[in-house]
Amino acid sequence: LLISLEGCMVESDRGKRLEYSDYGLCILVRHALCEDNCIKVLPRRSSPLTKAGECGAISLGKQLQRMRRSLPLRSIAVSPLLRAYKSAILLSQVLSLPVKEDPRLAEVDFGQAEGMTPEEFYNVFPEKAAGATEVGDPSFCWPGGERRGNLFQRAIDACNFYCSYEQRGTIVVTHWTITGISIAYINACLHRWPEFGLGHCEYRVLSGESMRYRYLNQS
Repeated sequence: LLISLEGCMVESDRGKRLEYSDYGLCILVRHALCEDNCIKVLPRRSSPLTKAGECGAISLGKQLQRMRRSLPLRSIAVSPLLRAYKSAILLSQVLSLPVKEDPRLAEVDFGQAEGMTPEEFYNVFPEKAAGATEVGDPSFCWPGGERRGNLFQRAIDACNFYCSYEQRGTIVVTHWTITGISIAYINACLHRWPEFGLGHCEYRVLSGESMRYRYLNQS
């Protein structure tokens, strides 16, 4: 995978530029509200959904159910983290769709910063503060956690995969960072990815046509 943050020059994991015929569409969803979201900390992997979050996921499932005549829904792919997985299970109960885990859809690994507020993180790891705020810097690494460049790569790999024709009709349940990177990637502005992150239970339809124009514009 080749990444240029300025032009976001990317090749697929199959080593070639993909054509329009390779693509379908997927529904990108951010998980429902979890407890750690409410207390404004960098979420722990095991943070459960709130009651309001559970209701939100069920409501989203009913909304997607009403759209099935125009959107072919075939399966649900989900991050293995609890808040996303529980959201996907609630959606599957409404939509009667199979659920499969995909580790590429997981939230960034915050390492030792997991469970901290942003203020606590900056106080404990002041040497990491500048890198954390430089959102386009792929070399930044969370203390004991994941390098941002790795996050970019797996998010883009997943975006290419779920926008393929073979995976058409997949609901992708993931996290704020993955939604932001995926949408920014399609819009060829990866360095602005935080602007595109979705709210809880918010969704976007990613279409093959968007990807086609993206590749044409880069050729």
